[in-house]
Amino acid sequence: MRAITSLNRKWRETGRPFLVECFDFDRDGGLSHDFIGSCEVPLGQLLSGAVRSLPLINEKKKAKKGSKYKNSGTLEFDGVQILKQHTFLDFIAGGTQLDFAVAIDFTASNGAVHKPTSLHCINPTQPNQYEIAIRAVIDICQHYNNSKLFDAFGFGAILPPETCVSPIFALNFDANPAVVGLPGVMEVYRFALNRVKLYGPTNFAPVIKEVAKKAAKFAHDGARYQVLLIITDGAISDMAATKAAIIAASSLPLSIIIVGVGSDEFENMNELDSDDRMLTHAGRTAQRDIVQV
Repeated sequence: MRAITSLNRKWRETGRPFLVECFDFDRDGGLSHDFIGSCEVPLGQLLSGAVRSLPLINEKKKAKKGSKYKNSGTLEFDGVQILKQHTFLDFIAGGTQLDFAVAIDFTASNGAVHKPTSLHCINPTQPNQYEIAIRAVIDICQHYNNSKLFDAFGFGAILPPETCVSPIFALNFDANPAVVGLPGVMEVYRFALNRVKLYGPTNFAPVIKEVAKKAAKFAHDGARYQVLLIITDGAISDMAATKAAIIAASSLPLSIIIVGVGSDEFENMNELDSDDRMLTHAGRTAQRDIVQV
């Protein structure tokens, strides 16, 4: 077998046929885009400028109209270049600093902390379901966190001596929510759990808005990127407000990872994950998919 040199590889890549398929875009975000036609040309001819326009052919229409069919339009190439799409690891290797925040669900739907069935069950001999989830996600994230600092928040609980729910609060009850590494997150989680009253509702929007404020201060040069981890047990109470907050934050250097705890199917969470089409709400559309469930 003959080895392929970098020169040969370059020739092979640019010599490969490049297929372009054109559709009439469905602006409402649906999947029923109408096929117009396609064209095929060696990539090298596009890069060199040898080809500037190509007819779009729709084989179904061609078969139907026969010799009367010419094309379904013409595709004009004003300029062609190859741009590398950088991966997550490319940014890390290039020095991007990842900032992490974790937000933990302290709503009453998790169950009273003194009950063995509670997801927040306080047991000195074994971890509860939230502690297992926290350890699993933070243990991975801390390897990508040069500062080892995590902004640790809670939501959906009543803090003493208050009588109303706090939509978001620092787990250490301090103005600065940052703690060091997994041990720090686990410590302030236990600290808060022994002091707050589980309540509700399960509102994500206040948490997203708070973390988005920090991400909005980052320069859009790839130097810093914010990751928000939301650990929750169930259905979102403020779906409309959460969608609006996500769409507003979709232009920021921010990603949101939602981690489910317990036996809930979390079906409504999938509405936030734009794998099939961009998230839309109240006439606005997200600029990119920033949520992973």
